[in-house]
This record gives sequence, C-alpha cells and structure tokens, in this order.
Amino acid sequence: MAQVFFPNSPVNRLTAEDHAVLAQILTRKLKGIIPSVRKDKTLSLDQILKAAHGAFPLHPSISITADVLPATFLGQLQYRGVIMDYVRTGTPISQWDPRIILAYFTSNVDKNRNFHKAYEQTRARLYSIYVEHHTDGFSEFDMSYLHACMEYHEHSTVFDPQHPTHHQIKFLQLFLKNPDRLVLRKGNLSSSINKHSRTHINKQRAMYGSTFNARTKMYLSFLVPECITEVEQSEVTGKPVKKKEKRGKRGSKKKGGKSQQADPTIFDKPSAPLDPASAVPSRTNIMYEGHRIKDCAASMPMVKALIAPMPGLKVVDTIILDDESAFDGASLAQALGLVEDEDDDDEDDGNIDGDGDMEMTDEPEGDPLAALKKIVGLDTDHMLIFSF
Repeated sequence: MAQVFFPNSPVNRLTAEDHAVLAQILTRKLKGIIPSVRKDKTLSLDQILKAAHGAFPLHPSISITADVLPATFLGQLQYRGVIMDYVRTGTPISQWDPRIILAYFTSNVDKNRNFHKAYEQTRARLYSIYVEHHTDGFSEFDMSYLHACMEYHEHSTVFDPQHPTHHQIKFLQLFLKNPDRLVLRKGNLSSSINKHSRTHINKQRAMYGSTFNARTKMYLSFLVPECITEVEQSEVTGKPVKKKEKRGKRGSKKKGGKSQQADPTIFDKPSAPLDPASAVPSRTNIMYEGHRIKDCAASMPMVKALIAPMPGLKVVDTIILDDESAFDGASLAQALGLVEDEDDDDEDDGNIDGDGDMEMTDEPEGDPLAALKKIVGLDTDHMLIFSF
C-alpha cells in the first residue's frame, strides 16, 4: 500500500533546525539507557515523526489507561523531566508519585532500578532470588520483583494484555513501603554472581531437569533460557561475544598478591542510590522556536510528550507588536509596570502620554516579564523575542 503524504501537515513544515533540536531533546531524555535496551525499547526521531503508535513498546492493541501510560515510551518521555527534577533535587523516592516511579523503572535510565535483564544489577537480583527460593523460599518482595520483571519482558506465564502492568505496579507498591529492600551489590559482585549462576543453573538443568516442578521450570526459562548460545546471551546483556585469544605461557604467580575475583565477603549495600546519570546534568540549555513544533505537537501525542518540560528546555516565542496585537498598549504598559493603578497619584511613576509613548518608571514592582507572559498566554519556561 502506497504511503500518502500531506504537504501541508505540521510535520512537513518542520525545518532542518527543528529536526536538529528535537533530536537533541530526544538524546537528552534517553541519556542513561544502554544501547541494547535503547534498540528495542525506544524510538528514533524519525519513528516519532511518522506517528508511531502510543502504546509502544507494548502491542498496539493494548489500551493506554492511567496504569499503562507510564510504562509506554510516550509516558516515559512525558515524565522524564519530572524524574530529572526529582533526582537533581534529591527528592526521596518514597515521596515520588507512583506513576513517576513506574516510568522511572520502565524507562531504564537508572542501571540500578529497572526490570530489564540487560542490566547486571537486575540479573544478579533475579539469580539471587532463585537461589533463595531453594533455601528459604520466596519473600513477598522478591516474588513480586521476579513477577514484575517477567511481566515487563512479557513472559507468557504472567503477562496479561488486558493488564500489562499489574505485577509491576504491585511490586512498586511494596517498594514504596521500604525502598531499601532493593539492594545494590558492590564491586564486581554482580558480575561474579551472573557468571557463576548461569553455569550453575545449566548444570542443575542437565542433572536434575526432569525432577523440576512447573514453577521452577517457569523461572528457569525466564532466567536462563534453554540452549542459550553466546550470541543469544550477548543480545540479552548487550555485551559482544568475546573471542578467545591464544596466549603464551604465563609466569609463576606472585605469592601474597590480591585475588582479582569478587570478594564474597563484600556485603550488599542496603540501598541503591539514585543514579546521577538519570538527572542528566548539563550546563547548556536547549532552545527551540515554539510555533512550528507546537503545531506539530498539537496533533501528535508522541511529539507533545517529547517536548514536555524538562530542566534546560526553553521555548522561544516571537511576538509581533502591531495595531492588530491581541492586547493593547495600555495593558502591555500595565503588565510591564510602566503605569500604576488609577487610584495611585504618584507623579514619579511611569505613564503613557497622549502620543502613546511609554515612559519607564524608576522601579517597576513585581515581575513584569511574568505578567506579560500571563497576558499573552505563556508560562515562565518560555523566552520572548519582540518584533516591531
């Protein structure tokens, strides 16, 4: 089927500069997401401008309810600026809005707090949960986290298309009660756990697989899929397959040297700190001309979410002052503090003379720029350029 183009559509009126600034905004909002996850869970600017479906990365048929929106790419773009503010200001995660926390976990901007197996901390937690299941059984918190991760990956045993975020929301409710339960493993411990757990699970499967109950088989199919190859494993982890190199004979090891393996005596840190990268610190502002991009956003929810407020994002609006302006000279002067109310007879204050020329007061009260923005319907994140 041939694709129909509409020359006068808002997208086609975007300039090269508009495309460049939108790409810059997208890059900043996706910062912190590792490449392998970005490939499958985010959209490019070209895909956004081609009106990608709003449920992505979920199936297009899924209804976007209030519980589902934060887990979509659209919702993650929309809430990204709020997340940056929370992290930057050090707002305790226990005080975050539940929708923001769901967007935070599903957006994968924090390597320590997410549901994606491509992150080492997540895989190490899941392996540890499996081991604890065989010793002490599952705690409610661990069981909930495991199911949340399985649901996020749309594992058939727990995923319900009618309620695609049910287990994730259930886990986050438990998490909010005690955020310190989500531990951060120090040093190389996560890497060591991941390496040895895969080997151990595959040995268990080979020796005792026929005796595993249905639940164990279900968890193992999620943690370590059967017959997984190095290439498949690299796709899960996002790390390239390492080629073995021939090495010469090694010299004798020095006695008393420190082992390079992860020290098993290093205990888990009780709380994973907010990842500073998710705050996206930047010394530069991103500024864009509002009118063409806002016209595009008016008919495209994904673009609207892309330009949702975030620290450092400024809108530049050009206002033409002429005889047909939306506000008259008297209102403009009043907004700028050039004249006072009629009840005030102070002769030192500014006024508008008979010719319509404005005389500046010595000290206008309040915030004239904010007052002007209120008159013309702009918020304080906008920058104004006047053209006469």
